Amino acid sequence: MNWYKQDEIPMQIGHEIGHLINGEKCYMSDINKIKIEHRADMFAIDLIKQYCIENDIEINSKIELIQNFGIPESKIYSMGM
Repeated sequence: MNWYKQDEIPMQIGHEIGHLINGEKCYMSDINKIKIEHRADMFAIDLIKQYCIENDIEINSKIELIQNFGIPESKIYSMGM
């Protein structure tokens, strides 16, 4: 909770939950690390999207999602919108 960008905490929590749900324990190689981190990012973004659906929060673009939920711009590659 001491992350310097407080608005990114929901994404960070979702990302870490993604690691747990996916059963990921450690990295085997740099290629594996990239795939594992991408899967965790996708899980977090999907979790945020589901939250929006369940709470009638309308999001019309990647930029709007990024701005409203503090998703780092570096995660844009993960977003399937």
